[in-house]
Amino acid sequence: METRTTVYKKTNETYMLKMKTSRALFSEVTSKCGSMPFSLRNLEDEKKARMGIVECVSHKLLEPFHVLYEKPCKSKVEPLSPYPLSSNR
Repeated sequence: METRTTVYKKTNETYMLKMKTSRALFSEVTSKCGSMPFSLRNLEDEKKARMGIVECVSHKLLEPFHVLYEKPCKSKVEPLSPYPLSSNR
Protein backbone atom coordinates (compact mmCIF):
# COMPACT_ATOMS: atom_id res chain seq x y z
CA MET A 1 0.00 0.00 0.00
CA GLU A 2 1.59 3.28 -1.12
CA THR A 3 0.60 6.46 0.69
CA ARG A 4 2.03 9.95 0.62
CA THR A 5 3.57 11.41 3.76
CA THR A 6 2.04 14.76 4.74
CA VAL A 7 3.47 15.31 8.24
CA TYR A 8 7.02 16.64 8.64
CA LYS A 9 9.29 18.03 11.35
CA LYS A 10 12.14 20.54 11.07
CA THR A 11 15.65 19.32 11.94
CA ASN A 12 18.73 21.26 13.06
CA GLU A 13 20.61 20.78 9.76
CA THR A 14 21.63 23.78 7.66
CA TYR A 15 21.79 24.03 3.88
CA MET A 16 21.42 26.84 1.33
CA LEU A 17 18.37 25.82 -0.72
CA LYS A 18 18.48 26.45 -4.46
CA MET A 19 14.81 26.46 -5.53
CA LYS A 20 12.65 29.49 -4.77
CA THR A 21 9.71 27.29 -3.69
CA SER A 22 11.96 25.38 -1.27
CA ARG A 23 13.23 28.59 0.32
CA ALA A 24 9.67 29.95 0.64
CA LEU A 25 8.46 26.69 2.19
CA PHE A 26 11.33 26.50 4.67
CA SER A 27 10.91 30.11 5.81
CA GLU A 28 7.14 29.59 6.25
CA VAL A 29 7.75 26.43 8.30
CA THR A 30 10.37 28.19 10.42
CA SER A 31 8.10 31.15 11.17
CA LYS A 32 4.83 29.23 11.72
CA CYS A 33 5.82 25.90 13.23
CA GLY A 34 9.33 26.16 14.61
CA SER A 35 10.49 22.69 15.61
CA MET A 36 6.96 21.28 16.03
CA PRO A 37 5.58 18.74 13.52
CA PHE A 38 3.35 20.21 10.81
CA SER A 39 1.13 19.03 7.98
CA LEU A 40 1.41 20.26 4.40
CA ARG A 41 -2.31 21.04 4.55
CA ASN A 42 -1.68 23.77 7.14
CA LEU A 43 0.59 25.74 4.82
CA GLU A 44 -0.64 28.55 2.55
CA ASP A 45 -0.14 26.90 -0.85
CA GLU A 46 -0.18 23.11 -0.62
CA LYS A 47 0.76 22.62 -4.30
CA LYS A 48 3.93 24.74 -4.02
CA ALA A 49 4.71 23.11 -0.68
CA ARG A 50 4.76 19.67 -2.33
CA MET A 51 7.30 20.97 -4.86
CA GLY A 52 9.53 22.55 -2.22
CA ILE A 53 9.37 19.69 0.26
CA VAL A 54 11.39 17.40 -2.03
CA GLU A 55 14.59 19.47 -1.82
CA CYS A 56 14.16 20.07 1.92
CA VAL A 57 13.79 16.34 2.65
CA SER A 58 16.64 15.32 0.32
CA HIS A 59 19.04 17.65 2.19
CA LYS A 60 17.62 16.57 5.58
CA LEU A 61 16.27 19.99 6.58
CA LEU A 62 12.86 18.40 7.17
CA GLU A 63 12.18 14.90 8.48
CA PRO A 64 9.06 13.03 7.28
CA PHE A 65 6.82 11.07 9.63
CA HIS A 66 6.10 7.90 7.65
CA VAL A 67 2.66 6.30 7.60
CA LEU A 68 2.52 3.11 9.67
CA TYR A 69 0.05 0.26 9.34
CA GLU A 70 -0.88 -2.61 11.60
CA LYS A 71 -0.78 -6.15 10.32
CA PRO A 72 -4.23 -7.61 9.83
CA CYS A 73 -4.72 -10.28 12.45
CA LYS A 74 -7.43 -12.67 13.43
CA SER A 75 -9.20 -11.66 16.60
CA LYS A 76 -8.96 -14.19 19.38
CA VAL A 77 -11.96 -14.47 21.64
CA GLU A 78 -11.29 -15.69 25.14
CA PRO A 79 -14.26 -16.90 27.13
CA LEU A 80 -14.77 -14.90 30.30
CA SER A 81 -16.53 -16.28 33.32
CA PRO A 82 -18.34 -14.15 35.87
CA TYR A 83 -17.01 -16.50 38.56
CA PRO A 84 -13.32 -16.62 39.45
CA LEU A 85 -11.71 -19.95 38.70
CA SER A 86 -9.23 -21.30 41.18
CA SER A 87 -7.07 -24.41 41.32
CA ASN A 88 -7.49 -24.65 45.16
CA ARG A 89 -10.62 -26.37 46.36
